[in-house]
Amino acid sequence: MLVKSDLPTDYILLDYDISYDIKASSLYNKIELYSKFLKIKVLEKKCQSIKSPNEKGTVYFFLFNESVDKAKIFAQDYIWEAKHPNNEHPDEIMVKGNTLIVLSFAKNSIIKDLVKLKIQSN
Repeated sequence: MLVKSDLPTDYILLDYDISYDIKASSLYNKIELYSKFLKIKVLEKKCQSIKSPNEKGTVYFFLFNESVDKAKIFAQDYIWEAKHPNNEHPDEIMVKGNTLIVLSFAKNSIIKDLVKLKIQSN
């Protein structure tokens, strides 16, 4: 998760969902249902939203009890209806250990790039 010092001065952290794409928000709100279907257990879920005068979005974190490969494939199919982000659904999905991370921001988002760097450096 980011802290205020990770962001430029005109960006703020929020503790509620302001996702760019409604499908990412729906995945977060219904992950327990989907995880039963996938037969993997969600141990924890968190979200962190970031807003600036020009953009906004939410990062979703899903910690599972095992490999997130099934969850990643499901999320790609559910959110993008494809294996890669597209103009209609620009969200990106990352995996770090047993954590699935969904970045729900506009396609050319500065915030998304900052979050990706932070996640990759940890």
